Amino acid sequence: MRVVLLGSGRGSNAEAILQAQQAGQLGRARVVHVFADKADAGILALGPRFGVPAAFVDPAPFKTKLEGAGEERFIAAVRACEPDLVVLAGFMRVLKPGFLNAFAGKIINLHPSLLPLFPGLDGIGQALRAGVAETGCTVHHVTVEVDGGEIIAQARVPIVPGETLESLATKVHAAEHKLLPAVIAQMSERSAPRAAVHEFKIEVALGAVPAIEESLAEREEQRLMVLEDKPSGRAWLTGYFDSREQAQETWQAFAAVLDPEWLVTQPELRELPDADWKDSYKAHFKASSYGPLHWVPVWERETFRAPAGEKVLWLDPGMAFGTGNHETTRLVAERLVAFAAEMGTSARVIDAGCGSGILALSAALLGFREVSGFDNDPEAIRVSEENAALNQMAGRVEFFVGDLTTGWKHAPAGLVMANIQSDVLVRFTKELLGAVAPGGWLVLSGILGRELADVRAAFAAAAPGWRVDSRVMGEWSDVLLMRP
Repeated sequence: MRVVLLGSGRGSNAEAILQAQQAGQLGRARVVHVFADKADAGILALGPRFGVPAAFVDPAPFKTKLEGAGEERFIAAVRACEPDLVVLAGFMRVLKPGFLNAFAGKIINLHPSLLPLFPGLDGIGQALRAGVAETGCTVHHVTVEVDGGEIIAQARVPIVPGETLESLATKVHAAEHKLLPAVIAQMSERSAPRAAVHEFKIEVALGAVPAIEESLAEREEQRLMVLEDKPSGRAWLTGYFDSREQAQETWQAFAAVLDPEWLVTQPELRELPDADWKDSYKAHFKASSYGPLHWVPVWERETFRAPAGEKVLWLDPGMAFGTGNHETTRLVAERLVAFAAEMGTSARVIDAGCGSGILALSAALLGFREVSGFDNDPEAIRVSEENAALNQMAGRVEFFVGDLTTGWKHAPAGLVMANIQSDVLVRFTKELLGAVAPGGWLVLSGILGRELADVRAAFAAAAPGWRVDSRVMGEWSDVLLMRP
C-alpha cells in the first residue's frame, strides 16, 4: 500500500510512521513520499533520514486552506506518487472538494481528542478545560466537514488530578505515535491479497550507507531502502516487488549510479509466499552485545549460545525496539553497562519513558535489584510486561503508568535513564535532575546530533557542579550528567 504523508510542522507523527516502517511494523504499507506546505518544515528533514523523497509544495495563495493554484499543485504532486493512502500528519490546512475528490476515500487524519468531542483547534486544551475524566486521539476519514469523517480507531488517555496542559499533551502525543502507525498497518493488511512478493537484497558496506541513502533520495527511488545492523557492522540494500522483472529493472537502473566498491555481495532475488514476506526482515537482524549483555532476536533462541557468565535478553522487534540496533537505545544501554562496571549494581534504577521496557529489563539482567520503569502510555506498560514474561522476568521490574511529573515515586535513584525526544527532555529538566540521588547518573538519549549542544547546555546550566559527558553515534547522541 503506497502511502503519502502531508505535514506542516516538525513531523513527530510522520517520524513515528517512518520508524514503524523501518522496524517492519507497518504491515504492507510503504511511505513513498513526504510533502510539506512550508519550505522550512521539520517534516522535510525526515526524508533524508529514512530514505524517503520529501519536498515542499507551494500552497499559495491562501494561508489556512488548500484551494486554487496551491490545491492544483498539491493534487499534481500527490497524484504522481499513485498513492493508496494519503495521511495528514500535522497538515494545518483545510482541504477543499478539489483535493478531497481527487483522492476520495483515501485520506485519513489524526485528531487529538476523542471525536466527536472537541473538534477543531486545541483539542487537548478543550478537553482539559472541560474537566472530563479522559481524552485521547482519533484517526478518521477526511471529508468536507472538518473532523467530521467516519472514525477508524481511537486511543484513550486518562486525565489525572493536577494534570497540566503540558503533561496531558505529552500523553496524547505518545498515544498518537502508537495509534497512527498501527491503523496504517491494519488498513494495509485489509488490502487485496497477492500471490507472492519478490525480495531483492544485496549487502553493502556500512560506511557507504549515507551515500547510498543520498542517491536514493536524489533519484526519488521509492522501492529500495537500506537496512543497517551497526553492532555487526553490516548493511543491506533491499526492496519488495510485485514481479521479478520489476525488481531487476529497478536494480539495474540504480546500480548504474553506485560505486562497485560499496557492494559486498552479489544481488539476491527470491520469491516470498504471501504468508512469509512480512517476516523476511528477520534475516537482517542478528544478535548484538555490549560488555556482558547480549540482545538476541527471539527466533535465535534455539541456536544462540552466550559465553559463560554473560546475560541474554530475548527480543521480538514486533513488540520491542528491535535488537538493540537503534542508536538511541544503544547509547543508553552502553551507559548502563558502564555504570554497573564502575559503580556496582546496588543502586536503584529508574527507566523514565520505558517504552517496551528493554532498558529496564537489561538493568535487571545485570543484577540491579531495585528497577522500575514508567511510561505515560498504558500500551507501553502492557508491552513491557510482555517482554518481561518473554524473558521469564515477570515481576523483576515494576512497570507502571506515569509521566515526567507523576512518575517519580521511587526517586531519587542512583541511575536514571531517559530515552525521550530532546524537546521533552529540556522541558522537564528540573524533574529529571531532581530524580537523581547524590553520586548518581542521569543518562539522556533520543537527541539528534544537531540538537546535542542545546540539550547539553540546558542541563549543564541547570546542574552547576555536575560532571557532563556526551557521545555521538550516527545521527544520534546522548548526554550523561553525574551528580556530585
